[in-house]
Amino acid sequence: METRRPIRVAVVSRHELTRAGLVELVASVPERAVVRAVVGTDAHLGEHDVVVCDVAGQGETGLDLLTCLVESGVPVVALGLSGRPDLVERAVAAGVAATVDLDVSAGKLVALLEQVAAGHRAAWDVPGLDDLVAAAERLGLSTREGEVLVLIARGLSNQDIGRQLFLSIDSIKTYIRFLYRRIGVTSRSQAVLWASDHGLATRRRSDLRLRQD
Repeated sequence: METRRPIRVAVVSRHELTRAGLVELVASVPERAVVRAVVGTDAHLGEHDVVVCDVAGQGETGLDLLTCLVESGVPVVALGLSGRPDLVERAVAAGVAATVDLDVSAGKLVALLEQVAAGHRAAWDVPGLDDLVAAAERLGLSTREGEVLVLIARGLSNQDIGRQLFLSIDSIKTYIRFLYRRIGVTSRSQAVLWASDHGLATRRRSDLRLRQD
């Protein structure tokens, strides 16, 4: 069996305490990740597989930092955009691969970094996701059906949904079949429109990138 090498993670934060905390968090699973702190954006980021950048409370300054890091060509995960969906949308548009909240656990953070380092774009911890799933439950959907529907409405493929929810592609397809029957639709585009009509989509219909089943 081929042994996977640990991913190489760069941690960027203007706050020394936050840098130290992130380094300790990621380094707590040394078999999966090696990490070093980076003070500025002029470091040799090309030596790394993924960058995690703390931009909590920095507003436009944080967005500028993320954009600069994205231009390095190394996948970037943004930390600390919770409560600012406007900045999340702009960060994603700028090329950030994923966002994550400040209270993330070591296991969840490293799992996300591994997926991003492998070339996948994630949608974990986008502000409002939990509220949308709760709204879906009030409409009669199960928690899992609500999660799948909200992620479909955000334009994720079945494969990306499976990665986010830690489910196999076959499980995702099964949930989608049950979901379609429950809401009375027969296609992905109809499911997206249903989600939009019932307030479960965060983007306008014209902005959604529909994918084929």
